[in-house]
Amino acid sequence: MPNKLEILLSQLSEQTDSVQRLQLLDDLVEEYADSDFIKAFETVEEMYQLALKHNFDQFVAQALAQKAWLHVSFGNVQESFTFVTQAQLIYTRLGDEKGLAKTSLHASAVLRRLGDYPGALEEAVTALDLYQAHGDLRGTAEALARLSYLYSHLGDYKQAEMYGLKAYNELEAIKGEDAFYAFSIPNSLAMAYFYQKKYTEALDIFLREADFLRKKNNKPDLAIVLNNLGTVLLEFDQLEEAERNVTEALALDVETNHRYGELNCLFTLGEIEEKKKNYERAILYFNQSLEKANAQHVEQVVYELHDRLAAVYENLGQIDLAFAHLKKYREIRETLFKAESLDRIRGLRTVHETKQAMDEARRNAEVVTQRNHEIDLLKRTLVVMPTISDRREDFGYCLYGVVKCLEIHCQFCCRVERRPKPGRD
Repeated sequence: MPNKLEILLSQLSEQTDSVQRLQLLDDLVEEYADSDFIKAFETVEEMYQLALKHNFDQFVAQALAQKAWLHVSFGNVQESFTFVTQAQLIYTRLGDEKGLAKTSLHASAVLRRLGDYPGALEEAVTALDLYQAHGDLRGTAEALARLSYLYSHLGDYKQAEMYGLKAYNELEAIKGEDAFYAFSIPNSLAMAYFYQKKYTEALDIFLREADFLRKKNNKPDLAIVLNNLGTVLLEFDQLEEAERNVTEALALDVETNHRYGELNCLFTLGEIEEKKKNYERAILYFNQSLEKANAQHVEQVVYELHDRLAAVYENLGQIDLAFAHLKKYREIRETLFKAESLDRIRGLRTVHETKQAMDEARRNAEVVTQRNHEIDLLKRTLVVMPTISDRREDFGYCLYGVVKCLEIHCQFCCRVERRPKPGRD
């Protein structure tokens, strides 16, 4: 019995009507996305060129949205942003709210990977509003899952769990529909559980999804599940099993040309080696992941990797390298969480419910802690820095002078504080 892919290819070979061919190509893109990204790219390009040739703006927008979705999965974040913006403009001009809702979800994924969480939240809320207005249960479930995923990364895990459960309940209500499956929905709930340290609940979801996706032969989603499964097993200290799952995930990502998945798997393998205290091997994996993240402009992952590398180099006693990565981490992090972004977040309707996650005081406290860490590393750098004896002696005299100045200053301050203030007895 032929499978769905074979049926679509057979229908496409016999179809001459342009509109029907475009619809079949659109379905074919989604089918290929479960098994072969290269074929999916070739198909969506054929769809785009055919739509342009016949001036079918609706299908041009659809093809652009599909290109955006594929490119963000492939790791080409900047290209994806260009395509998603073009698609949104066409859908807005056509007044197609359902098309705009779907594209807003793609835009949310793109902006998240660019580190623009306020923009990602706005796009997810837009998609949710539009899907709910049209009574689209599937779209509503996917938008809720997207919000859950974003709140997990923003640190509001209660809110993430709430949205994740809502998405999961929507999925349960429509799971009888043929050919409907969206891994993002159970994945978002599992991630919300994971970040709250509910590892058993997260593990249960990932194990069930892995079995299901193996049967479906959905390689890209299976790779994501296996990588996430490895992350959970890492928390249970089941390091060998975690490594097996993530290594399999990496092989699947390479096979399907899923570049973003590759950098995530390399990151996880680095964390596994770090926990094993194989620091040199951890550095190798982290650097490979960093190279791919830089090439794909995934700033969120880049700054996390600098943080991990700083920790590993510190464990190795290479304080100068640790300090360099820590500085880079801070620079990128401050760009991603700049003040104007926080102001935009406070203005969002849904984020009023997540004040704790976005609280500026928490971020300020993080920055203070980080800078204290940097100062500590800098001190240690000065201690281990090779110096000739006369410079060490000069440095000692300088330190002695600074200490004496501080003592004098403190004594002076104490005398000033003890003086009676004017007008008081």
